[in-house]
Amino acid sequence: MKRLAALCEVSVPTAHAAVQILASLGFVRTSPGIGSFVRLGSSPMTAVSNGWISAKPRELMRMRAMIDRTASIALAGHVATAHPYRVPGAIGALAFFAMERWGSRSAWPEMFVKADVAFHREITRLVPDGAATAAVYDLVSQRLDRPMVAAADLLSDDDELHELHHALARAILDGRRNRAGRLATRIARREAAAVDSSDG
Repeated sequence: MKRLAALCEVSVPTAHAAVQILASLGFVRTSPGIGSFVRLGSSPMTAVSNGWISAKPRELMRMRAMIDRTASIALAGHVATAHPYRVPGAIGALAFFAMERWGSRSAWPEMFVKADVAFHREITRLVPDGAATAAVYDLVSQRLDRPMVAAADLLSDDDELHELHHALARAILDGRRNRAGRLATRIARREAAAVDSSDG
């Protein structure tokens, strides 16, 4: 993974997340302790279509978690290393998106899920050179719309989850990469647990 990261000029966690996304889409087969191997299919589009059609909410939640964690770390890193005048002002809006998410918890489930997705989507949108990541995030979010709406009551009643979103926004604004990564992981686990329990 280190060689791949060096070759692509990205961090090891970013390379790992990319390989996991490719595995979710059916392009790569990973075997723990053995390695990762390119899958030879009839065509790349067939692999993507089959992987996308058969992906379960749990797989999609894992993909979303990887994107959220990687994007949060990348954006916090950008804030930490950029000159203060070069940090986009839109990053300050993350606190607003976190408040919107919290404020919509008594709205219709669809509105709450829309506010939740908007918070996470804004992080991916603000990562420099993250257009492809944001596009994949949009596709994953569309596929997760129904499971997330089904879990909206659990998600909207979780006060600790709301606080985690606010803390994530603060960590990114403060340029704290490690904290942002840990918070994004905790959020993803709680959201995945809610989707799992509403599905069963």
